[in-house]
Amino acid sequence: RFFMQAINFNEEKFNITEPFKGLFTQGMVCHETYKDDDGNWLSPEEVFSDDGKKFYKKDNLSDHILFLIGGEGIGYSYGLNEWESMLTSIQGLHSKIKLPISIVTSRRTPPELEDLFQSGLKNILGDYCAWFHHGDKNFNLAALLGSAINIFVTEDSAMMISESISSGKPVTTLYPSNIKSPLRYENHISKYADLELIKRSPLHDLELRSQQNLNARITEHRQELVKKLMRAIGW
Repeated sequence: RFFMQAINFNEEKFNITEPFKGLFTQGMVCHETYKDDDGNWLSPEEVFSDDGKKFYKKDNLSDHILFLIGGEGIGYSYGLNEWESMLTSIQGLHSKIKLPISIVTSRRTPPELEDLFQSGLKNILGDYCAWFHHGDKNFNLAALLGSAINIFVTEDSAMMISESISSGKPVTTLYPSNIKSPLRYENHISKYADLELIKRSPLHDLELRSQQNLNARITEHRQELVKKLMRAIGW
């Protein structure tokens, strides 16, 4: 292709710019390739799959309610009765809003809890769930966060909370009755709540938050952080 382009340069008698009928790059040979419904090529970054079988274009993910569920950690302990109450509350929430429910679990999530939620929510779960102990470890969390209407995340993971906030979507953190977390972690969560970046609720208390004014608050806080950083480095 390079030589054809070179030969054709400023040569009117030679009018062949593309010598091949099809284009196959090394990446296309070594990896899976994707096209949309119109036959246009898609890069792997534009495609999402929750099970390695069904593939979706990221901007085609439908609205859903996302739950990020962890488990024992950083002083948070969950009883089975609390998980069962949460499951019942999810069912009640779905009956009101009629949107698919997406569940993402982690390595800390008990396998039996995954089984409980899969069984109890089987009729209302969407296509985008990722069950850690069932092998769903390679999925695009950013795509799920970006298409969620509301995000509910258990408080035992600071990383999951911060990623949820970064999505710009309304975030509710869910906590159990038994919490013995370090003071620094309590202050960390309280700071998010004071800034109105999250709403804290018991594990069974599920209420949708409004998107209104949320993006403006996030932008305001980011700008304030930038100013503090600039002052710290003497700009």
